[in-house]
Amino acid sequence: MITILMLSGEALKAQIVTNGTFDGPPSTSVPPGWQSCLTTSTVEIQPGPFGVINIPQDGNTFLGMACRALDVPDTGGTCEEVGQFLTTELIAGRCYLLEVYLAFSPELSVTAFRNSIDFKAFVGTEECQNDVEVAHFGPIDHREWRKYTTTFSLNENRSYVWLQGAYTQLPEYSGYILADNFSLTDLSQVVNHEIELCEGTTATLASTFQSADSFLWSSGETSSSIEINEVGQYVVDVVIEGCSSREVFNVVEMSDPDPVMVLFCEGESVTLTPTVLGADSYVWSTGATSATITLDTPGEYFVDIVNDGCATREVFNISKEDNPDPVQVEFCQGESAILTSSFLTANSYVWSTGSDQGSIEITSPGQYSVQAQLGSCLKTEIFNVLQVGLPIINIISENEICTGEQIQLDAFQENAAYIWQDGSTESSFVVEEPGTYSVRVTLNGCSSEQRIEVFPGECEAILRMPNAFTPNGDGKNDLFIPIESIGTAIMSTRIFNRWGHEIFSTQNLNIEWNGNFSNGEPAPETTYYWSIRYAAIGGRIQSQKGTVNLIR
Repeated sequence: MITILMLSGEALKAQIVTNGTFDGPPSTSVPPGWQSCLTTSTVEIQPGPFGVINIPQDGNTFLGMACRALDVPDTGGTCEEVGQFLTTELIAGRCYLLEVYLAFSPELSVTAFRNSIDFKAFVGTEECQNDVEVAHFGPIDHREWRKYTTTFSLNENRSYVWLQGAYTQLPEYSGYILADNFSLTDLSQVVNHEIELCEGTTATLASTFQSADSFLWSSGETSSSIEINEVGQYVVDVVIEGCSSREVFNVVEMSDPDPVMVLFCEGESVTLTPTVLGADSYVWSTGATSATITLDTPGEYFVDIVNDGCATREVFNISKEDNPDPVQVEFCQGESAILTSSFLTANSYVWSTGSDQGSIEITSPGQYSVQAQLGSCLKTEIFNVLQVGLPIINIISENEICTGEQIQLDAFQENAAYIWQDGSTESSFVVEEPGTYSVRVTLNGCSSEQRIEVFPGECEAILRMPNAFTPNGDGKNDLFIPIESIGTAIMSTRIFNRWGHEIFSTQNLNIEWNGNFSNGEPAPETTYYWSIRYAAIGGRIQSQKGTVNLIR
């Protein structure tokens, strides 16, 4: 038997964009998480406004953007647009995958806008800034949704994305475009999949990036998917428009699910239902062979399930015990946590937040409770939620460095993990030149990131000169040059005889006087006087004076 695992991986991609499906109440307004970058007109949350009846590609709604011809009063020649600050900054040098679904609506109630236009995407550093164009698709003249993709990399970090309807030609007509499921994916981030494989079966592992240009699996295969029948780690490297990404499939042996706790009241019964329905066979610990059983006695019950040749066991613990012990939950500052009632078979739930769902998402620490109604039983669970602070990185964000110097950036914290901008994982990083550096510190499952700018400093140069040289042509000490010169960027040297007459001058950083006069004649053996003015890059002018003995 073959078990097919077609994995889209969409949920595993890091979410850089907020509300990329443009969900919100249909209206002539901006979707939540986005902002309008045009003061004279706004986008629409579709379907609904202006007669648009297309079905969303993903979620419940999608985005509509118009462009107006030059002869439209007040707003002529403009195109609607939206933007947002990204949840994660786009890092220079990395490859990013841009994906968006686009369509056209021929049913627009305003007939003047039944024309195809283009879609453009920009990134910038400030609100509504179209600094760098990263995508241009169109004209979009098809009613069905089609996926458009491109890759890009940046010379500088960017933190804002801006989407715009756009003209193919000069704005001599009005047009309209629909967009849905917009996303940005950092291809440098490894996509991890956790897969369970039943003994004796086969699984198909499929890359998230089905439209990639090439695939190379750790098994040597070059297709977009492979079949495997053994547990282990499988890796696929993909290339998308020149950008590389990696996916890791960790395949482990299928294990039995965790036991399910079931509570019921005195005088009642409970029906046990396994997670797998429609299997080939069921054998309960009671001897029953039906998919479900009904019981009225506390105890531990199990069912052995065989489905497509794969055998698993599910355990149910039935009790009339009191409320369970409080549960402690921890989550990282700035993130959220999901609280789920352990009473999976309850008829209804009432949380201290007012929610009536089996799970709630919370963003604040504190104590939360849920009352679960199981038949006539009302059980209460308590969750004590703690917020774990992010690691504090004590590195000065702006530093100066001089030529020849080193700066050690130290992010050390006990039991923490580190990753620097070059991929190194030590707790500290040695800087030898100006530039932008960054470090991500992870402690107790929570991460912080800091950028550090290192600028050229206003530094003093170091210069030491000899007191003698021997220009006799033996290849040893034939030139008057510095003994030590560190950080020197400019230098002006003048040499005088004992009567104060200048006999040699140069701007050479190494001086390299060979003991001759300016006319090429050898200078006699004697003591000469030198004066040097020098400075480091951006540093103050320094000067030295001294004597040197010329010995032949």
